[in-house]
Order: sequence, then structure tokens, then C-alpha cells
Amino acid sequence: MSYRNFISEFVISRIGVKGVSMNNQLHIKMKKLDMLLFCSIFIITLSNCRAIVGTAMESNLEYLGYGFLLTGIFISYMKLPYDYKKKYINKWILVLLFLFSVGIMTQEVSFRRKTILLIGMIAIIMISTMSERFLQGFESIRIMAYAVLTGCLLSMFLCSVCGHSLIMTSSEDTFGIYFAFNGGIRDKNIATMMIVIMISLFFYSKEKSWKAMDKIVVVVCFIILLLSNSRGAWMEFLAFVLVQNYKLLSKIKKSQRIIFLLCFVPMLFIFTLYIYNNLILRSATYLYRYRGLVNYLNTFRDDRHRMWFGIADMVYDKSYGYDIAVRSITGWNGTIEMAWLNILIKNGLFGVVGFMIIFVRSVIIALKYTNFQYKTMYLSVIIMLLASSLVAIYIQSVHGLFGIYSYLLMGFFSGIIHSNNDFERGGNLYSRP
Repeated sequence: MSYRNFISEFVISRIGVKGVSMNNQLHIKMKKLDMLLFCSIFIITLSNCRAIVGTAMESNLEYLGYGFLLTGIFISYMKLPYDYKKKYINKWILVLLFLFSVGIMTQEVSFRRKTILLIGMIAIIMISTMSERFLQGFESIRIMAYAVLTGCLLSMFLCSVCGHSLIMTSSEDTFGIYFAFNGGIRDKNIATMMIVIMISLFFYSKEKSWKAMDKIVVVVCFIILLLSNSRGAWMEFLAFVLVQNYKLLSKIKKSQRIIFLLCFVPMLFIFTLYIYNNLILRSATYLYRYRGLVNYLNTFRDDRHRMWFGIADMVYDKSYGYDIAVRSITGWNGTIEMAWLNILIKNGLFGVVGFMIIFVRSVIIALKYTNFQYKTMYLSVIIMLLASSLVAIYIQSVHGLFGIYSYLLMGFFSGIIHSNNDFERGGNLYSRP
């Protein structure tokens, strides 16, 4: 049974609208879910608008957007058959909940701070683990893309009206260029938003006909990505492109693959070494991020309790702010803009293990699938998000969009793979309880 047919039967079996045809029942349900999806992604995108950031509206929009998103995920999770949840989801929820909360709960921070940190971790658990049936199909992915686009356009308009510049100066040049287009979005997050729009429409085009508007949007998004002058985003997009096209190896004759690899691998190593030595190591901003992590490890390497449980009590609820609190402890020649450093601070090594479980579990799910196209799509998102963890905080933060969006895509493909694998084995996990 195809994924689309499964979704149809699954949704229709739970609507029960009398006097409405089967197709109309599905349309009604899909429309409601997609509307909730659009609103949540749009609101979260808008909360990153430079004209809103720093005001009370920022947190209000963020809470509202995540409220919609988590509500939709919870509803879709509750509608899953018990056997499905027991086999694929529930045990991971418990494992991650323990790993992400043990460090926070053992720290001497205020009840309010513990609550805020725990809510953030629960949100990540729900989005990365419980969202397998939240997206209803590739059309939902396209809807998410246009929700982000709408949020970006409104952000540009609001910034223009409020006098916020859409242009910023980078702290470091790229090939002598300091100019950067921020698109009305905080920092350079416009770049990652353009990436999620492009890959979403790319995935959609693999299943359905690409509309003319989609092609125009992809071209515009790519131009904005270049103008953003965000090397981190370029690296993430490059990782996606490379993994997405590794299937080209399958077109090489088996007898010639060894020769190809013997030539390609050394060239790739030399190219990577050149980029690392001449771009990354010479990048002050990247070195600051790298040094921040190294400084933390050097500071607490002999303190097993701090390494395993984190230092939340030392950096939160201070009058001088989180960034200054961390740097005052680990050294002023580093910064906090790396995901793994922030995970160690909040959750300790227990948190690191938790996030590694999320990624390893996802890779295992992808590799077990026989459909080469879906497997490649899934792996490309995983590796792209994992690459971002070296230069940004997306994988462990709800104060952005890129990480959350990527987790939703990963959950979508996990659902496809689990459903198809079980149907191929003749399973019946999706019948009504």
C-alpha cells in the first residue's frame, strides 16, 4: 500500500462525518491540519522579524506559534494506533525525556528557569520524535515553505515601515565583501529560511508537478541565500546538495567505482583541507565558536559532575546575561554560537547523548528503507542539520526556525519509512485500535 493511500485510510477512519463523502471527509481534515501547520510556521517565522525582536511581541508570537505547532503534533500523535506508538515512538520519548531533564533538574536554579528550560526540551522531543504523522504529505511540505516565505515577506515590509535596514555589515568579510542582506530577519537567519523553502519545494517537485511559482521562488531564494553572506548557511546548503546527489555514484559502473573513489577521495580531502586551513581557521568568528567549546571542556574536564549535568546554575538568571555569564567562566576569547557548547551548558553530557540518539536513530531509520529517493531525501536533511551544529545553535534551540523545520521533515520521512516497511512485512499497525 502506498503512503498516500495509507494516509487517506488512516485519516478517513477517524473523521466519521456523516453525510459527507469519503473524499470530502479527507479534504476537510487535511484542510484543517494544513491551516494549523501554515499558521504555526508563519507565526514562528514572524517572531524572528527584526522589528519585533526584543519586544514583548516576540515572545508572544513565539509562544503562540509553538502552541499551535505542538498542539497539532500532540493531536496527530494521539490519533496514532497504540501499537505504532509503542513500537516506534514511546520508548524514545522516555529515554530523551530522562537525558534532557536530569541535568536541568539537578541544578540549583529557580523554579521558573527550570520550567522554561524543561518546556524547551519537551518541545524539541515532541517535534523530533512525535511528529511522524503531523505532516500529511508532500503538499504539507510545500505549505510550510510558503508559510516561511509569507513570514519573510511580511518581516521585510514591517522593517521597511519601521525604519529597520534590510542591509547589514558582516563582522567579517567573505572574499572582501562585508555587505549582507538580512531580509528583515534577526542575524542572518534569512539564509536558513531560504534554504528550507528551497529544499521543501525540491522535495515537492519529486512527487508532484513543479508549479511555475515554485520555480520563481526557488530562484529568488537562492539569490537571497547568496546575498546573505552567511558562510554557515552556504556550508549547510552544500552538505544538503552533496548528499542529495550521492546517488550519482550508482550510475558509475561497478568495475569503475574503485578507480573513481581512488581519485575522488584524495581530491575531496585536499579540497576540504584547503577550505579548513584558508577559510575556517582564518575566520575569527568560527574560531571564537570553536574556542568557546574548547575553553568549556578545558575548564570543566576535571569536574565530572559539571561535565555530566551542566552548569545551568552558573549562567542563568544573572543580571549580566547568558552570553557574558558563560564567557566570564570559560574565557573571553570564545563565544556561545555552537550547538554542542550550549547543550553541555544546559544538559551536560547527558544532553549530548540525547541529541546523538536523535541523529543516530534517524540515520538507522533512513538506511533501512529500500526506496532510494526517500532515503536520500531523509539523509540529506539529517546531515544538513548535523552540519549546522558546528556553526550554529539550531539543533537545540526553539528560538529559531531552521532546526525545528528540519526536525519536522525528519519526522515526516520517518513516518513514511515506518509505514511502508510494516506494510511490506504484512504488518497491521495502522488498523483501528
